[in-house]
Amino acid sequence: MPAEFTRLDEALPNTSARLKHHQKLTIVAFGSSSTAGVGASTPLATYPSQMGLQLARRFPDSRISVLNEGVSGESSVEMAARFDRDTIDLHPDLVIWQTGSNDILNGTEPAHFEAATRDGVRRLHAAGIDVMIMEPQFSPRIVANPNYGAYIDVLDRIARDEGVPVVHRFEAMEYWLDSGAIRRADMLSGDALHMSDASYACLGNLVAAEISQSVAPPAKFAAHTTSAGTLMR
Repeated sequence: MPAEFTRLDEALPNTSARLKHHQKLTIVAFGSSSTAGVGASTPLATYPSQMGLQLARRFPDSRISVLNEGVSGESSVEMAARFDRDTIDLHPDLVIWQTGSNDILNGTEPAHFEAATRDGVRRLHAAGIDVMIMEPQFSPRIVANPNYGAYIDVLDRIARDEGVPVVHRFEAMEYWLDSGAIRRADMLSGDALHMSDASYACLGNLVAAEISQSVAPPAKFAAHTTSAGTLMR
């Protein structure tokens, strides 16, 4: 991946401190079907699981727990209804919030999407939690909405205003296709919307690489990972 996709644009102070000092790091992957892992062949093939494995390899002396709090089909407003229970109440150090895809598909007004997402980011920051936000996926069903770019613009604006990093999933998936790194048939599942094992693995690696940028210099990359290196639910 080009450095532009793995560059950490904003600080993750809690995450950085815990990785540097080999303390337990708890990450909540919060979102909808892309987080839950629709299209993946097994729970281990989801992006949160793959991210956890990659982080365990990069930081073998740290105990990293990844909690998958994805619920398929939810919009930003529906996610807000379970926000406290599935993010703040779990006392994570970092929340990765994947959002926007269902808002695009459902035709949610971008202004409503922005209000719900901005409020969530501010609530997480007020609780002392690091935040990353993840863009919608690149897929035929997403780009069929002529207004899809407005939702990506909203996430970029919130990230800039609130000081949070963005996982540029949409642009990364376009790059994978354009560069030939992944064939279109291998990148998406049969519904032309959800990701596949191959693209979830790439996404997990992308997010892990971005998180790793919070630590300078990064911990030595281990050749192997152990089952105790990462905990996933």
